[in-house]
Amino acid sequence: MVAVQVNNEVTDRETNTLPFHPFEKQQGDILRMEKEHQVLKEQLKEAQEKYEQLQNRSSEEISVLEELIKTTVQEKGIFKKEVEWLHQALEIKVKKWQQEKKENQENLKAMRNTAKKHVDTNDRYSRTIDEKEKQYNTCLNTYLETSNKFANEKVKLEELIKKSQDDFKEHEKRAIKAEISVLKNWKESELCKLNGIVSKAEANLKMLKSLSRYGEFTLVISVLLLVKQKQLLDV
Repeated sequence: MVAVQVNNEVTDRETNTLPFHPFEKQQGDILRMEKEHQVLKEQLKEAQEKYEQLQNRSSEEISVLEELIKTTVQEKGIFKKEVEWLHQALEIKVKKWQQEKKENQENLKAMRNTAKKHVDTNDRYSRTIDEKEKQYNTCLNTYLETSNKFANEKVKLEELIKKSQDDFKEHEKRAIKAEISVLKNWKESELCKLNGIVSKAEANLKMLKSLSRYGEFTLVISVLLLVKQKQLLDV
C-alpha cells in the first residue's frame, strides 16, 4: 500500500482553474505581475525614447563642447607662456614669502626669547623690589621705634639736664655763699692777726722810743726789733 501526502490547503473549486499554490502566494499574483510587466515595458519604451532624445541633444552639446575645447586649447596655447610667467613670478614670490616667513619666525623666536628674558628680569626685579620693600618697611619700623625711643630718652635727658642745671645753680649758690662765708671768716681772722701785729708794733715802737736814749746799743736793738716785726708782718 502506497502512502499519499495530502495538502491541507483548500484547492480552487472553480472551473478551468488550477490551484495557485505553489505558483502564487495569493490568488491573482500572476495576473498582477503581468500587468506590472506591461507597465514596465511601456516605461522602458518611454525611457528609451527619452534616452535617444537626450543622446541626440548630448551629441549636439558634445559638438559645441568640442568646439569650445578646441577654442580653449588655442587660447590656452596663447596664455600658456603668460601662465608660465605668472607661475615663475608666483614661485619667486612664494620663495620670497617663505624667506620672509623664515626670517619672521626667527625674529619671532628671538623676540619671544627676549620677551622671556624681560619677563624673567621683570620677575626678578619684582622679587627684589618686594624684598627691598620688606627691608625698607622693617628699617622704617625700626627707625620709628628707635626714633620714638630716642625722643623719649631725649625728653628724659632734657628733664635730667634741666634738673641738673637747677641743682648746679643751687649748688653754685650754696658754694658761693659758703665761699663768701669762708672769705669773711678768713678776712676777720686776718684782720684779727693784723690788729694783733699792729698792737705789738705799737708796743714795740713805744718801747723803742723809751730805749732811744741809751745810745747805739739801743739803736741796734731797735733795728733787730724792726726786722722781727717785719717777719711777723710777712707771716
